[in-house]
Amino acid sequence: MSKNLSQRLADYAAVAADLGVDAVALVPGPNFSRAVGQSFMSHERPFVLVIPADKPAAVLLPNLELGSWDTVGFDGGVFDWRDQTGYADAFAALTPTTNAPASPGPAVTAIASRSVRATPAVEHAR
Repeated sequence: MSKNLSQRLADYAAVAADLGVDAVALVPGPNFSRAVGQSFMSHERPFVLVIPADKPAAVLLPNLELGSWDTVGFDGGVFDWRDQTGYADAFAALTPTTNAPASPGPAVTAIASRSVRATPAVEHAR
């Protein structure tokens, strides 16, 4: 039986809790697609789904992706940004809602890039 979006996000939140990190951050790629059930491209613009261990998920995405993102059915926080103004304000607004670190520092977030595959960890975390 296929899992819905809420169940898939809960799996990643459980991984964050099991790893002892504040959140899992996913950028467009295999894990991102698995989590949201659709494929997205980053086009070299910051686009990240942050899934905290103990808070609702949120996404930072380019404004030009809002129409496509609406089809996901995501009910978490959505923080969009435009090329003209940059992503700093959107990221600053996202960080208190997700436990994401506001500035670089000790690793408290597990990040899945296009070259790191966490899918087996999610499926076997329970």
